[in-house]
Amino acid sequence: MAYEAGPDNIILKALQEVGVKTTAFVRDAHNNTIKAFNQGNIEMLTQPADFSEIIPKASLVIHSGGGGTSTACLMTGRPQITFPTHSETGLNSKLMKEHGCAVPVSNQIELEPLVKLLKKVINESRLKSNATKVAQQLAKGSWKNALDTITEHAEQLMDKNRSV
Repeated sequence: MAYEAGPDNIILKALQEVGVKTTAFVRDAHNNTIKAFNQGNIEMLTQPADFSEIIPKASLVIHSGGGGTSTACLMTGRPQITFPTHSETGLNSKLMKEHGCAVPVSNQIELEPLVKLLKKVINESRLKSNATKVAQQLAKGSWKNALDTITEHAEQLMDKNRSV
């Protein structure tokens, strides 16, 4: 998880409550936050992990929806929960949702709904299956199709904005 942990560290609290083994990096985390959550099921990192090592081991990746993390997850077939914060992360999240391999979440989500969502995503095979299919498609060299899809969607969004 390379994401600001949300208001009052809600994402870390939800992961702690669910009890799933978690490796987390929270950008600009205070030492108190690292100490408070670096126990039990959560391992708090003080610097970003090497994606080539950590993402293939992950069963779920929680992040903002940025291009680098999204691409690494897509290439390795990892399902994602994203917390988009601006247009790029929003567009990435929307496209990944359309392909069934990510669940975008509002930054305003409260603890109990987030806990419920985490449990659902962890126990549901649909996201993992879809993420694996996307990774297989990308591994076959059909990444151009993905680029065409992204371009097509971006153009459609721009056309909608022009007509408003």
